Amino acid sequence: MDQKTWLWRKRSSEKIIVASDKAELTQKSNKEEVLPSEKEVALESSVKYLNEKSASVICGCNAEDDLVADHAKTAQEAIAGAKF
Repeated sequence: MDQKTWLWRKRSSEKIIVASDKAELTQKSNKEEVLPSEKEVALESSVKYLNEKSASVICGCNAEDDLVADHAKTAQEAIAGAKF
């Protein structure tokens, strides 16, 4: 009779090897901290600056839109008052 190993069965030594490989990979990923290069730092700072600048422009546009709406309302009230 042929002795076949079942596909879903692994030897205990194979299980230990696979488990130790996974443990080594997680240890390597935890130890390795990637330090950003100067270009990455400069890019991050420029992106932060541009985000702040665009936020201030949007805020200014919203303020101008509110002012235009107030002027339109005032003009409509003036026109309505002139008709009477």
